[in-house]
Amino acid sequence: MASFQRQEVDLGSALQYFQDTQYSLPKLPLKTKSRLDHHRFREYASKAAEERAKQLEAKIESLNESEKLLKGAQKKLRGNADDEFLDASRVQEEAKSILRGITENNLQDLYAKTIEQFNKTQKALKKALVGLERAWSFGQDGGLRTISQLLLMMQIEKKTAKMKKKQLEQERIDLKAKIDEIQRYTSIPSGDSLLKTEDDDADSIADKGKEMEDDTYETEIDRWKGKMRERLDQKMRDTLQNLTHQRNTIKRLDEETMRLEMRYKEEMQKENEKALEDSQEQIVKRETELRKMKETIIAQLYRYSDTNPETTIKTIKHILRGRMNSESELPSRYATDSLFDEKGLKAEGRLLKLMERLISDAQLLETHIQRIQDHCNTFGDVTNLKQVLEPEFELEQKWLDYLKNANSVEPNGNSTSHLSDQYPTGQDTSKAKIYDSLRKDHFRVLVLAPAPEPYYPLVCKLETWPIPKSRSTGKEYAALSYVWGQGVDNGRLCLLPPQYDTLNLSNSDEWGYAMKRTVSIPIRDNLFRALLRLRKYGPGSQPVALWVDFICINQASADEKTEQLPRMVDIYRNARNVCVWLGESDEEGRSDEAMEFISTTMDFAVLDRLAHDKRHARRWYALGELMRDRWFSRRWVVQEIALAKEATVHCGGKIVRWTDFADAASLLVSNQEVIKSLFDLSEWREGRNTLGDVNSFGASILLEATNNLFRRKPNGEIKKPIKTIESLVTSLRTFDAGDQRDLIYSLVSIAKDTSYHVWDHGSHDDPQERCLRVNYSQSHVAVYSEFTQFCIYSSKSLDIICRPWAMPLRNKTVLPSWIPLLSKSEFGVPGEVYSGRKNGEVLVGSAGSPNYGASGKSQFDGRFEPQDDSVQAPNSDIKDDHVNSPLNSAGMILVARGFRLARIEEVSPRSTGGVIFRESLAMGGWMGFKRDTTFVPDPIWRTLVADRDQEGRVPPSWYQRACLRCLEVAEKFNNGDLNIGELLQGHSDTLRKFLMRMRNVTWSRRFFKATILAPQPEETHEDQKTTSSQPNEPIDPEDIEPEEEETDENPTTSFGLCPPETKAGDFICILYGCTVPVVLREGRDGHMQLVGEAYVHGKMDGEAIEEFMEHDTWKDEEFRIR
Repeated sequence: MASFQRQEVDLGSALQYFQDTQYSLPKLPLKTKSRLDHHRFREYASKAAEERAKQLEAKIESLNESEKLLKGAQKKLRGNADDEFLDASRVQEEAKSILRGITENNLQDLYAKTIEQFNKTQKALKKALVGLERAWSFGQDGGLRTISQLLLMMQIEKKTAKMKKKQLEQERIDLKAKIDEIQRYTSIPSGDSLLKTEDDDADSIADKGKEMEDDTYETEIDRWKGKMRERLDQKMRDTLQNLTHQRNTIKRLDEETMRLEMRYKEEMQKENEKALEDSQEQIVKRETELRKMKETIIAQLYRYSDTNPETTIKTIKHILRGRMNSESELPSRYATDSLFDEKGLKAEGRLLKLMERLISDAQLLETHIQRIQDHCNTFGDVTNLKQVLEPEFELEQKWLDYLKNANSVEPNGNSTSHLSDQYPTGQDTSKAKIYDSLRKDHFRVLVLAPAPEPYYPLVCKLETWPIPKSRSTGKEYAALSYVWGQGVDNGRLCLLPPQYDTLNLSNSDEWGYAMKRTVSIPIRDNLFRALLRLRKYGPGSQPVALWVDFICINQASADEKTEQLPRMVDIYRNARNVCVWLGESDEEGRSDEAMEFISTTMDFAVLDRLAHDKRHARRWYALGELMRDRWFSRRWVVQEIALAKEATVHCGGKIVRWTDFADAASLLVSNQEVIKSLFDLSEWREGRNTLGDVNSFGASILLEATNNLFRRKPNGEIKKPIKTIESLVTSLRTFDAGDQRDLIYSLVSIAKDTSYHVWDHGSHDDPQERCLRVNYSQSHVAVYSEFTQFCIYSSKSLDIICRPWAMPLRNKTVLPSWIPLLSKSEFGVPGEVYSGRKNGEVLVGSAGSPNYGASGKSQFDGRFEPQDDSVQAPNSDIKDDHVNSPLNSAGMILVARGFRLARIEEVSPRSTGGVIFRESLAMGGWMGFKRDTTFVPDPIWRTLVADRDQEGRVPPSWYQRACLRCLEVAEKFNNGDLNIGELLQGHSDTLRKFLMRMRNVTWSRRFFKATILAPQPEETHEDQKTTSSQPNEPIDPEDIEPEEEETDENPTTSFGLCPPETKAGDFICILYGCTVPVVLREGRDGHMQLVGEAYVHGKMDGEAIEEFMEHDTWKDEEFRIR
């Protein structure tokens, strides 16, 4: 039996063993791949940033190694120079001792000149050695880079302090308003956290007040007011104290910034002095003087020597040719020793011999000076380049960290605080200082300097050029079309001053000098990546001239934006090329695959095979994903690509021609049903639905829109626009703009009724066109109102108030109800376009092509009036971004004439998700599907499709039979509820057309039942005139007695569709000039609020107008809509 001995265990060794041992995990399943999602924009990857960061890191490591080698060479250089200097000093002392016995004046003068020349070299050597030490100390402490970083940190801190100061000032205003308001309270409000005390809150006091006597309750109110006033006064004192602190902080930062700027200038001055210390010209000059001095000394030495003159002269000429050809060799101080025998020389000859050796030593020292100078230049190039590249690497690392941990970004929008530092060498980061005023008919062009490698920083300059009248005149440039995007300014643009003439920076040696004279401008990632891709690099590369709106227009100047915007037509149509930047490729490389696939689809010989081969499904999906890029959601691109004579599409490192991209996208749209069949459920999770609704993709909508924007000449050049501003603004609903005013301004120059001054140079201006000019000094709500008024007055139609086109204002200003928001459109706001349908399609139809004629041939008969100061809209105390506005924040009141058709008595639930409840249909008289049911009443099936087919025409009669079949299925399987989504899963193409129309019409709408209104029987013509002049008095339908019973010819109720916001008690009205009925809600003061458009069965094609004109059925009145 084995025996075991107990061993002593060293606890420290055991712990070390466990710490050093590496462990592994059991085999785990691979991470599930992310699902393909066609309900959002294409996503970009960080591969470009990662690759650039790796290249920068490798280059910086190489520069660090070069620094180490240069450090070792520096010590050797200094040691050799010191040794040579000591040798020369000994020669000088020996020459001095001999000089004491010399009486010839000419030799004494020659010696003095020799010593003077030697001292020049000696002084230059000392400067070179000092410069050598200073170069290292300057490179190690960062010099200008450190100061620039401190300056930027000061600016960031000052910006933060200013934001806090602004918040505190607003808090002070709010507190003052509360203090003033509290004195007016006659009862205690509830629900306000600011007006609560620790012992008694407002709700408890209010509850007690119900049980108190009036005097006691008033005493409680006074006590409560006192507490509130005391609390608010304390808050006010704290706020004022914090406000004073922030003001002092800003003042301190201003003073520190001023001191740093002075120090920066001093450092720049030192740098300039260092550069001028010992130029190459000075070195050459001293070498020339030394050579001449040596010739003179040797010539004098000949007089005291017995050497053959002919041999001496030939040898001297050979020796005095200057420095050896090989830079590694130094001239020998004993080059003439073999010519003269010191033993046979007199004292004068020995002196001359020492003087010649002293000059040779000076030449040797000059060689050391040159080498030190070259060493300093090399080191300067290395350190300068390192200082250029290190911040770029740090920025890329911060950007990658931000992408990996986006949740660390503060939700209040201060995400740039940790990414906007490290702009190292620019003199100033304030973009406002880089712009000079533009002369008339001129524009700025951004010129990108070439770079040695693609990862180098972006160095450029701004130039001012005259705007070309045609492509054949002026310099060539390209225009960039891109998405500004949201987020942080993680990139930078290094702008050279105008006086910097050359942009030949393809050699890395010039970068340090150039970068120290740049202004660093923070830019967003998408523009940063685009410029990196478009900038040329490598030996022999040339600068690239680009027009970039963000840089070339002073975005802080409303006047300049107003002036330059109409010029964009000439800028884009005269550009040599328009570069469309879609962003970097995605993580899995599908965008690269799509860009390569585009050229394949251009070959029609293989197109049919591509559309039927399942192996190409991924490539078609990649193309569809590319068509969902954010670029296609930007409203400015409509103008930019429509005006381009030549255009290229850039995505990552891939480039295709715009015409090829457009053709490939059109082929996908045209063949989408065939291509969708390639997506088999066995391989694709969503089967046919994987590709999504291709017709809703931004690229598809853009191509359709731009094909019909202009009338062109036979050679393809644009002649003039053909669409109105109303048509463009209301049809391009999926295209957004960063500034909401640009929803309109981005299209003014390409609309036929607002661009006479752009396309018809020298012709007379149209009177209407003067009403809609670009003016960025106006507020957002003023621009919205002005646009609406322009459309109404120019078309004599009110249809614009039923077409969603506006984006809500970011400052929460409430818009007039007659400015409909894009959130009410079919697919919502532009950012939601790929997440599915939100609402039913607009009933009124497109501008100029209405689907109905509810108001007959009548035209708008009304006006706009300023809103009374006493009548305030909600949130009207919130000021807009700009104060130079003719309108207040609540907008204008629309005064329109018309009549009330009916009062809504009942509304159904919203038809969400394509489900229509049987109770909704019952409101229209549908009693359910019975055994003997053979048809569907007109009010039912016509209302379900709004009495139009998909093309806006009168529906075919078979729609009634299709509706009957759908209702039969609904009764059988869904208890009478009509589920359109389930029915669309069938295989009947004919039924599908009806179902698609029904879904598009009813989506998110409500059905209503309303009572037809009529004037009281005793009302006379004079009464009508009196009543029409008092539109604020609503008609009570309960006081109206019908004269006769309801028949098909004379119904007393109506049925139809209304907006989801409709309530019982709202009115259905006919407004003169509006082709569809509208739902209005009457306020207590008689003003109306527009709820939206409506479908009223039997009243959509002028029937109500005809009855009104023939029988005075309804009362004419003015509606004041706000």
